[in-house]
Amino acid sequence: MKDGDAVLPTILMTALKKNRKEICRILIERGADINASDSLGRSALVVAAKHSAANFYFLISKGADVNVRVNDESETILMLAVKMKRLGFCRRLLEGGADLNAISKTGKTALIIAIEMRFKSCVRLLMDAGADVNIKECGKTAIVYAIEEFYPPSYVQAIAKRGADLNVTMNDGETLLMLAARNPFLIVLELIF
Repeated sequence: MKDGDAVLPTILMTALKKNRKEICRILIERGADINASDSLGRSALVVAAKHSAANFYFLISKGADVNVRVNDESETILMLAVKMKRLGFCRRLLEGGADLNAISKTGKTALIIAIEMRFKSCVRLLMDAGADVNIKECGKTAIVYAIEEFYPPSYVQAIAKRGADLNVTMNDGETLLMLAARNPFLIVLELIF
């Protein structure tokens, strides 16, 4: 389509907001670019994630970019799904090939965000999918965040078993051992060392 290409993403997004799946289907069949962004930088998949699970899954089935960046912080749609605490969205994005180790401008990964959000089922999902537990954000890895967030010892141990670097030193010079010693679950020390 040439005439109106710039308008189609807006029309598609409006149809998504109003949960008009049939109109969405017709627009896509007629050439609407499901990966185009509006003037705010949002893609149709982002709009669908906020308005309709059915349309979200539909767009992925039609080839929507599962690695689309969604905001000024360069977070991915997977990171947004984690923040929304939508485990089904996370699972489908991973099945669709989403990069679970993508890093935002702030240095965060979906796993670190899931730990911060205390979204434990998603932490497990991401680790089971192979998330890198040693990517650092401001000198902190997944195990550091888990200890700081006072995760139950079983989660800290699960991260350790995924190959977490137990010799990590944070930007302030603190080691994992020093951090673990301050944790109210003293068993954390025993589990990881």
